[in-house]
Amino acid sequence: MAHKAKFTLNVTTAGFLASTMLSAAPVFAQDDDASRASLDTIVVTARKKEESLQDAPVAVSAFSGEELNVRGAVDISDATAGVPNVTFESSGATSGLSAAPTVFIRGLGQADFVINTDPGVGTYVDGVYLGRSIGSLADLLDLERVEVLRGPQGTLFGRNAIGGAVNLISAAPSTDGFEGRVSFAGGSRTYLHGTASLNLPLGERAALRVSGFGRHRDGFVDALQYDDFQLGEENVYGARAALRILPTDNLTIDIAGDYSIRRDSPAAVVPRLIGNAGVGGDGIDASGIPIASRFNTGGPPPNPPVPAGFGRPAGAICNTAALRNSSPDCFGNFYLGNGFQSNALFTGIDGAPIEPEQELDVYGVSGTITLDTPFGTLKSITAYRGFDSMFFNDVDFTPFILLHNLNLPFNQDQFSQEFQLVGSGLFGGRLQYVVGLYHFEEDGIETISLLSPLAPPAAAQTTLPLFQDTDRVIDNKSQAAYGQVTFDVTERLHLTGGIRYTEETKDIFFEQTRSVGAVLNTAEGSLTIDDVSPMVNISYDVSDDIMAYFTFSEGFRSGGFASRFPDGLVTPLPSFDPEFVNSYEIGFKSTLFNNRVRANFAAFLTDYSDLQVTAGSPAIGGSILTQNLADATLKGVELEIDAAVTDNLRLDFSLGLLDDEIDSVLGDTLTAGSTNQTFTISADSELPYTPSVNANLGFTHFLPVSFGEFRTRFDWFYVSSQQLTIENHPLTLQDGYNRVNANLTFTPKSGAVDFTLGARNLTDAEFSTAAAINTNASTVSTNVSRPREIYGQLTFRFGK
Repeated sequence: MAHKAKFTLNVTTAGFLASTMLSAAPVFAQDDDASRASLDTIVVTARKKEESLQDAPVAVSAFSGEELNVRGAVDISDATAGVPNVTFESSGATSGLSAAPTVFIRGLGQADFVINTDPGVGTYVDGVYLGRSIGSLADLLDLERVEVLRGPQGTLFGRNAIGGAVNLISAAPSTDGFEGRVSFAGGSRTYLHGTASLNLPLGERAALRVSGFGRHRDGFVDALQYDDFQLGEENVYGARAALRILPTDNLTIDIAGDYSIRRDSPAAVVPRLIGNAGVGGDGIDASGIPIASRFNTGGPPPNPPVPAGFGRPAGAICNTAALRNSSPDCFGNFYLGNGFQSNALFTGIDGAPIEPEQELDVYGVSGTITLDTPFGTLKSITAYRGFDSMFFNDVDFTPFILLHNLNLPFNQDQFSQEFQLVGSGLFGGRLQYVVGLYHFEEDGIETISLLSPLAPPAAAQTTLPLFQDTDRVIDNKSQAAYGQVTFDVTERLHLTGGIRYTEETKDIFFEQTRSVGAVLNTAEGSLTIDDVSPMVNISYDVSDDIMAYFTFSEGFRSGGFASRFPDGLVTPLPSFDPEFVNSYEIGFKSTLFNNRVRANFAAFLTDYSDLQVTAGSPAIGGSILTQNLADATLKGVELEIDAAVTDNLRLDFSLGLLDDEIDSVLGDTLTAGSTNQTFTISADSELPYTPSVNANLGFTHFLPVSFGEFRTRFDWFYVSSQQLTIENHPLTLQDGYNRVNANLTFTPKSGAVDFTLGARNLTDAEFSTAAAINTNASTVSTNVSRPREIYGQLTFRFGK
């Protein structure tokens, strides 16, 4: 079995990187009067309070909204691309929905989209947690900054931040003056993108800020069963409005609302293998369990006969690999494309072919009240968010209806309330504190229709392809209380301790209806978990410009219940336990050469207990579900360097090294559909989305001329080989790849307009961002990357 390259991390490695980072920093000719002679100060709220990036003793990367514009970033996956040991990819390999992202930080995350699978990385918009992965692929609309926190954030950020947190902070309304920005872009594959933002003061005590965007991108995977239709097309529009009211000098009221609409074609998913997902098998097992086996036997399929128009002719012989790979009457690799093609034929609930449109509406309102008191800053954040969606997927990738999934509908609503008190001043100002209370509740429903005329028991099914409807209904609640204090033992030594108590209740209800025999099954499950998540941090200011720290933290993600039951609901519902991590991290942050170089380093070790993975299970016919796999250890190092090399040249570099090791496996196998579709998970297996190396090298160069200024931005990204599934199938191993973005911007002397020519994925690198193995359909598929995109952009600025 192919494995990704691994590295060995030890004290020598970490020390070498640290010493190299300091000794290799360049020496610059100083010019303190030059406008770009030093690096900007970045303010973050990684510890629920505003502080300099270099003063926060945590592993956090931050990008201002303007920096993201310079880099040509479009959505949150672009914003996180240069962060060490972070994977944030548009997904859809299982769902067929491009807006169901895959997010991992330091090897911890989640790839499944179903409504009862919790994220492993928390995504926050203006302090509001997004409860599901669907709807979290946010566009970068009028942001002040993006923060990416690496490592467990259980104390301050709470539920499901076991891998880390992505924090989006919107630009706030300002009473300082009228200003705005409008941008239009167009490019290859009919790329069209427009954004606009306007800040409008409403007197001295109020201000309104409104913004909007729209984007279209053509698809890039040919749907061969259609005349003119491509997968991967994007059509997304959105708007946001924020009102700030300042009744008094110490009271601020912020009210905000947003709404976005996506109308995309299915995700750019292509088959890599059809008819035999197993490794080394012949794919003709006639056990009657895998759908592919029922289709590729030596004679007509077992009862019933395939309905007209939904399968191969009765009597067709498909009992050899050669026939399956050459005959249009057989289910097999005959229907593979060239890597950017798909023979999928999408249908509605009645089995009639359609040209599908994936729908996703995301909305939310929030109210934040901030009051300065003698005890500190008291903040209340009240928010309601939700999404409505419907999407289609063909997981057999043929013109036949063997296995189609329709999510009609997939909806979620959530309400959250948080109170925070952030203060200082005790013990002569040596004690700072953060305390809070948090409440979260959500409900949702996912109705998934399975179209599969060959699936058992279909003995009487001869007309309609519908096999079963399954309603998954969730009702979750979470409450927490947390506190964190920092005590300045001396002027240079700082001790921080934090703790969070969380109690979660999860209720789930399943209702399954069969189209044959009017069989109705129901099942329900309920669980309650409470957990205490502590954190200890020690930081020491080696000098005014160098700080070293050590952190121990814990995190958890609660358990849950299985989701998929192809052969009928199982009672009691299969469940999985919570997973836990203990994280140990050392690091330092430095600002060198008169604020011309910022160099930050972290080394970590994470003990992972009861690791949750998503894969098939022999217990329920190979159906995909979440299970506790093993105990594991993840360790790595992270390096980030920003340098003002000259007054007009900025360099930035990031490097993440990651090593994963499965310490003990709790079960023998995770996937089965037949004997040639079983995958054994062992200590030699690779955890998914754990590339050994990811790196980013970028530069921004400014060239002043008499009539304005040219700005060049270049980004090189490298990701080493990695497995995209826990089964470690050879076809889901993604080789290492390089990717390049670049743009050139001209700004006339007026400064009111920018002209940009840019390219994303300039070298047209081809790679997969997600993968799925479906043992019932006996297929292997991957999401393919978006090809090179050349674009031009025009930006206007007005006002102050």
